[in-house]
Amino acid sequence: MKSISKILLLSAVGLYVESGNLAYASFEAASFHLKSGIPTLHTHHKYIRHTQEILNLSSHLFDKGTDKGVKIASVCFITDAGNCSGDKFGNLESPTGGSGGGTPNGNGEGNFDENGEEVDDNIPEYETIPEQCRNAGYTVTSCVAGKHPVNPCPSDNTYYKECVCDENLTQTCSVPYYGVGVSCDGKYASCQRDDDKACRNAGYTQTAACPTLQVPNKKCPYNASYYDKCVCQSGLVTCTSPQIGVGTSCGGKYQSCQCPSAYKSCDCGGAVGATSCTINGQTTYSSCKICCDNSCPSGYSLTKPGGCYAASQNDCGNTCYKSQECCDNRCENHKNISCYSGENKRANGQDGCGNICYECCYTVQEYIEYGNGCSCVENGDGSCTLYYNYTRNYSWGGSESYSDTSTHSDCSACERASYYINCTGSYIQNTTTCNGIATSNSDYFN
Repeated sequence: MKSISKILLLSAVGLYVESGNLAYASFEAASFHLKSGIPTLHTHHKYIRHTQEILNLSSHLFDKGTDKGVKIASVCFITDAGNCSGDKFGNLESPTGGSGGGTPNGNGEGNFDENGEEVDDNIPEYETIPEQCRNAGYTVTSCVAGKHPVNPCPSDNTYYKECVCDENLTQTCSVPYYGVGVSCDGKYASCQRDDDKACRNAGYTQTAACPTLQVPNKKCPYNASYYDKCVCQSGLVTCTSPQIGVGTSCGGKYQSCQCPSAYKSCDCGGAVGATSCTINGQTTYSSCKICCDNSCPSGYSLTKPGGCYAASQNDCGNTCYKSQECCDNRCENHKNISCYSGENKRANGQDGCGNICYECCYTVQEYIEYGNGCSCVENGDGSCTLYYNYTRNYSWGGSESYSDTSTHSDCSACERASYYINCTGSYIQNTTTCNGIATSNSDYFN
């Protein structure tokens, strides 16, 4: 505040506490001057014992409406420019009560504001009490919930150094316990268990039942009714073609598999090209092989022995063996012990081991020949010439056309020849091979 005259800084005039009683300096008698020129009054002390007296005193200290008020002595410092000369009080009044300078109504010298308060720019600026507290580090005026202020400013206890945690906030809570109420630095007055919250915060958010063939993956350690997700049951199986899954699936797997209803058990196994389906060691087939007698004649076995043996085939086409003394089992004249499938066989003798030898024959059609007509033409000397045409279609797909002639002694002989040539008929030319020897034969037809 600017008006330094409103603060009593020296011991000549002041308020103080003495033995629990408030004393103040009142001014009586005349003033006298020190050599410094500072107006000084003789004072005596009066003690105030009641609050009402304090209030009465404050109403008179600065009573500018009467000269009966208490006069405030000027207190000047070396930096003051013009108030340390003459015999003036802080309000520029003389010790005798007269005006020593300017007045609020403009008479005399002085500078006053619109409220009649003296304004002197030469008096230095001093800190207010809040400013003193803040500059000294007492900047806190309020604390958040859970904290309270400590270390108040000596000049104003509405300012504090810092906020600290309330004394009752001492508990540190660990999952699944959570703090109750306000906290300070992670501590609470008490902790309360909340399993549901702990599960949800840990990612265990599911509580509904899982779908068919699914079970909870991981359950919450605080409450087993919470889990993270559903997964397929263990023990489900994968069905491979032609197997079919039974019921619903999970991730492409089923509780069990079954074979198609059209598949059946076969006593002699599946037919050639049939597919099989096996469930629990039981195999069924899409089609069955026709059963045959796979047994061997007496003395024969399906197991091939060492050394020399006789062999034959059973009803299923499997080879049956019989051990015997070694002998010459070769057949003479290109005959064989057995023939290939599709060959015609004819028994013809035995080998040195007593096995029947067979002539194995197969016939191949060479071509079919078609007659395109023939004619006999009489020559001038009485002879006759036979003209004929034919087409030959080969079994391998090619074809040829032929023309031929023959001369006969007379036309009667020519006509007989045309009959044998089969001028309009056809015939098949075959080649039959037996034991490596081929013979040709023809088969005429009209």
